[in-house]
Amino acid sequence: MTGFDNSDVSVSGGTLSAVTPDAGDPSGKTYKATFTRTAGVDATTATFQVAASGTGTSSWTDAAGNPGTAGNTVSISEDTKAPTASSIAASGAGITNGNGDLNAGKVVALTLNISESVTVSGTPQLILNNGGMASYTPGSGSDSLAFT
Repeated sequence: MTGFDNSDVSVSGGTLSAVTPDAGDPSGKTYKATFTRTAGVDATTATFQVAASGTGTSSWTDAAGNPGTAGNTVSISEDTKAPTASSIAASGAGITNGNGDLNAGKVVALTLNISESVTVSGTPQLILNNGGMASYTPGSGSDSLAFT
């Protein structure tokens, strides 16, 4: 294959590094590049397609000089925007509108609201301003996390 480079690949939703022959393929039929998604965006679709030779600036051929044909469009979806904490709410006996005075031994439920659903691993804890610790109530796939 000759003349194959970035001008032969259509990409959306990110950037493609330089297309180069794969040194691990002695036949010269394999090329490689690294795709980097656009950062900080909610779930969007990225696409890749090898253009047919003679389309735009594409002009690649096989070893016999035959013009290359277009490849299928490949699509991927990914969310590259990090979730953010949007609010925290306190509730429990002795708490009204998130405020209240509690004595030792009273339980406060804290709900941390997040900008999107998250998957939780491990055992997160909140450090309270009185030196106490709020423990996570297990669960995943939600946009709110509960602590007590």
